[in-house]
Amino acid sequence: MRTQITRMAYIVRKIAAGQEERIYQSLSRYSRRDDGHSYVSLDSSWMSNPYPLSRGWFFEGRTSLKQKQEILQNLTRVGISQFMLNCIDEFVAGNSIARFAPSDEQAEEILRKSIEVEHLREKNDA
Repeated sequence: MRTQITRMAYIVRKIAAGQEERIYQSLSRYSRRDDGHSYVSLDSSWMSNPYPLSRGWFFEGRTSLKQKQEILQNLTRVGISQFMLNCIDEFVAGNSIARFAPSDEQAEEILRKSIEVEHLREKNDA
């Protein structure tokens, strides 16, 4: 993925999969421009560089990195953590996100805890 807009659309589509209306409506509501239009919209007629998302929604592609990141910050309103948004910001900017990944040891610990929690749930459900 070579451009910021391509990376942004990719990640927003992944987050919105199966809940497009909720995600896109939230982004639309909280990413209004001074002229009343929204950077995420079903109406692309006013956009100078409409970039398709999904289900008929578009993103105005003629935006700076800072504007894209400000729009993405609204994903916290739909449950995306600030940690994940920091990772998304780096991804959209074209930077490495390797520093956000756990080490092998941390990954093993996360998996171990996850398995323990699942076993406890199964035990409580029985």
